[in-house]
Amino acid sequence: MTYTLITSDRSPFGRICRVFMLAHKINFELRLLNFVDSPKDALSLAKETPINKVPILTIDGKQKVFDSRVIINCLIKGHNLKPIDLEEENIISAI
Repeated sequence: MTYTLITSDRSPFGRICRVFMLAHKINFELRLLNFVDSPKDALSLAKETPINKVPILTIDGKQKVFDSRVIINCLIKGHNLKPIDLEEENIISAI
């Protein structure tokens, strides 16, 4: 599978996904959008998602997954990783 993570430098939710993927050695392409300061990036974001927020995980250039929690759960299932326990959920929330 090929993954593209679309996020911004400012997004803590995008950071959570990046840290998770790096920690589990899941290869991905990172696409950063500065949708706050760049009208061009804001338009790009609007074309990527109906909910107009990041992060977005694109799988194999086709399927899009929205929301950091859904992205992490998708990666856990897709890579047969150990489910996250309550302590890990709290750590993720603290990031």
